Amino acid sequence: MNLTKTRQIILYFLYSFLFLLPWQTRLIYSESSFFSGRLLEYGRSSLYATELILWVVILGVGLPIIFSRRSWAQVLEKINLSKNFSRLIILISIFLLLAFYLFLSPFPDISYNTIFRVLEGLCLIVIVHELTLTQSENRRALYAFWLGGVGQGLLAIWQFFSQSVMASKWLGLAAHSAANLGDFVIETGAVGISSAAVGGVERWLRAYGAFPSPNILGAFLATAFLVGVILTLHVKTVRERLGLAVGQIFISAGLFFSFSRSAWVGLIAGLVYLGIIIWRRQNSPEVVKYQKIAWRWNLFILGATALLLATIYSPLITTRLSGSGPLEARSINDRFSQVSTWTALISATPRNFLLGAGPGLYTYALRQYNPNFSSWAYDQVHNTYLLIFAELGLLGFVLLFFLSFSIINLIKKQNPLWLAVIAAMLAAALFDHFWWSLYAGQMLWWGVLALGLGRSSAE
Repeated sequence: MNLTKTRQIILYFLYSFLFLLPWQTRLIYSESSFFSGRLLEYGRSSLYATELILWVVILGVGLPIIFSRRSWAQVLEKINLSKNFSRLIILISIFLLLAFYLFLSPFPDISYNTIFRVLEGLCLIVIVHELTLTQSENRRALYAFWLGGVGQGLLAIWQFFSQSVMASKWLGLAAHSAANLGDFVIETGAVGISSAAVGGVERWLRAYGAFPSPNILGAFLATAFLVGVILTLHVKTVRERLGLAVGQIFISAGLFFSFSRSAWVGLIAGLVYLGIIIWRRQNSPEVVKYQKIAWRWNLFILGATALLLATIYSPLITTRLSGSGPLEARSINDRFSQVSTWTALISATPRNFLLGAGPGLYTYALRQYNPNFSSWAYDQVHNTYLLIFAELGLLGFVLLFFLSFSIINLIKKQNPLWLAVIAAMLAAALFDHFWWSLYAGQMLWWGVLALGLGRSSAE
């Protein structure tokens, strides 16, 4: 098999990984409980189906480099040690620090999960950069990611109208229902044909998609919508424009039915950033004019879909935005309480501040700090930055920050429009922890950074 065919096969595996990223099909091969037999998701060790696809891509690109002296010479030439010396030092420091964390961890299997996801994400970035995607290949990668979002939008619509999520081990879906206590719902006094009544209160199930929570679904759909906007900025045919418009409607509706406030904030941040970039451009007047029109059309699609659904489901949107109701009030109070607990935890000892509790061990550290809480109260702080700080300490947080900043700086130079997608993730990360604590969140974060390194088709 020649190198061209091999490269094409690897690319199709990459497209498959991006398209199937939302699906959580996995094999749980180890379970560790922190709290007297109560199983936590953060104590599970799993092998995801999409990981297998990812490793086909990693090995398909990496093995020829490892066993080829010529490839090593080309890689070293691309790396340009003198130009990227600081990045290499940061990367090596992170590897050494992660190995140190694994050595010290009281639960190495759990820390390994978090560390391995970071390494997988970095491999994905290196692989995409090594493939040096052309504009057409990058467009296919973006479409694969976006079509995954369209599929999740359709699934979210169906879940909301059926007010249930079907369980399927082969699809990685857990059962959810508006009647189940503990599932993500909105409580309101308005009577709805699809809602469930529990204790005299109407409960509406939020859409999950294929993800473990509606907030991850919302974050994914927000990024997918922005990818759709970027694709729209450079379409050439009426058929393609129509297809993108229809897909954006499904993504917008799915995002609405997730009722994820953090995702909504992220999407607004991304759209505002993208609008500023487009309006400040001074290049070809024809291109800029079309990009402004395309940006407005996407805003119209999003606004019209949101307005229609908000009118129909006004009691739900009012409850969610106002924070009224026992569930909403408790959710907000819990987040403030988590920040206070986080502050006390990291300041308890110098080690907690400098080195953190260890990767994946925030809930364990909470138990050690205060063993008197009920087991359900040991939850992650709903802020990705605070969670990373708590688990890696100041040293790990700073190193990871500089590594991410250097990658984002590369993206800014070659694909500035993509910063809008990154801005959405950075904003949403202020209000949830899954970007670091769960496989789906980490792969979404690293996957978006990797896509930003491809040659833009919208420039």
